[in-house]
Amino acid sequence: MITIKFEMSGFDRLKLIFQRSRKALIAEKMDSIAQECLNIVKEMAPRGRTGKLRESIQLRKTGDMSWGVTEGVQYGKWVRQGIAIPEIYPPYKHGTKKAMFWKGLSHPVFRTRRHDNKANPYDVRAMSAIESMLPRKIDDLSATIRLSMEE
Repeated sequence: MITIKFEMSGFDRLKLIFQRSRKALIAEKMDSIAQECLNIVKEMAPRGRTGKLRESIQLRKTGDMSWGVTEGVQYGKWVRQGIAIPEIYPPYKHGTKKAMFWKGLSHPVFRTRRHDNKANPYDVRAMSAIESMLPRKIDDLSATIRLSMEE
C-alpha cells in the first residue's frame, strides 16, 4: 500500500487574500454609490448667489460601511428650515444715531422689515431621489458579489 500525503501550505493565506480582495471590491462599489448619493444632494442644493452652499457639501466616511453628508457653511440649516427675521436695525454705538441706506432706496431708514426666507428642504428631495436609486444600485452590488464568488 502506498500512502501519499499532501500538505497544502499557504492555502489559508490565499483564502485570506481572496476575502480581502472581495471586501475591497465591495468597499469600492459602496464608495461609488456614496459618491453618487453626494452628487444627487449637490444637484438638489440651491445655487444661490455665490454657490458656496453647494460647493461646501462633502462626503464624510463615518465607519467601514457608513458615510455622512455634511455642509461646510453655517447657514445651511437656515436654507433647509427657513428663517424669519422680523426687523433689522442698524448697529448702535453709544451716542450715535445711524440709519441704513443702500442703492435704490430714496432715503435712509432706521429700521426695515426683511422678507422671510422660505424653507428649501433640498435634503428631503435628495433623500427621496436616493431612495428611488438605491434598489437598483444594491442589485448591481449583489450581482458583483455573486460574480466575485464564482471566480
